[in-house]
Amino acid sequence: MTHGSLEALRSLALRHLSPEVAEEWLGLLRPGVRLEVAAGSDHAVGRLGGLPVLPATAEWPVWGAYGPLSFVASIDCARLPTDALDTNLPAVGTLLFFCFDGQLDDGRALVLAEDRESWAGAHVLYVAADEEVAERGAPPGLKPYPMVPLAARVEMTAAEPWHPSVRAAFAPGAPLGNRYDHPVCSQEFRRFERAMFTWQCS
Repeated sequence: MTHGSLEALRSLALRHLSPEVAEEWLGLLRPGVRLEVAAGSDHAVGRLGGLPVLPATAEWPVWGAYGPLSFVASIDCARLPTDALDTNLPAVGTLLFFCFDGQLDDGRALVLAEDRESWAGAHVLYVAADEEVAERGAPPGLKPYPMVPLAARVEMTAAEPWHPSVRAAFAPGAPLGNRYDHPVCSQEFRRFERAMFTWQCS
């Protein structure tokens, strides 16, 4: 996913795509929250890693026969800049993110956005603010990630060409998981997308 200001993304699109395609691509942009390592006076909104804090009745997420998911991150909804977004997020409570990361099978099973069959390998659990919770240890075989505090920054986001919404706009009917021929998939456009993202992160 590419992040940036609307002006920068518009300039990128008009420079490398036809006006019609550029406008359609720009119509797919959405405001998003970019999570980054909190430093100094940054206002932390959550954390990567560590152990989740769960209600006693909550089960640890599992991906069928593949096994339990790894805990990835925790986000405090009350601290997110939700007024700038166009999606409905809870005003309070905590979002816990889990994903099957290959620790149990040496990376053989992959969780991919373009593969619906793998979506059960990722899970978001909402914990209400008034629920009684306690820290939960990781299942056997899973090593928790180091804890890293996270800050949030609102930016416009552009999905990758294989994202379902982009594929539906530019290659309707194309099978998921297969590449398709379109200017938004061109090496030149993708190279400048990545270069812009790298420049903004440096």
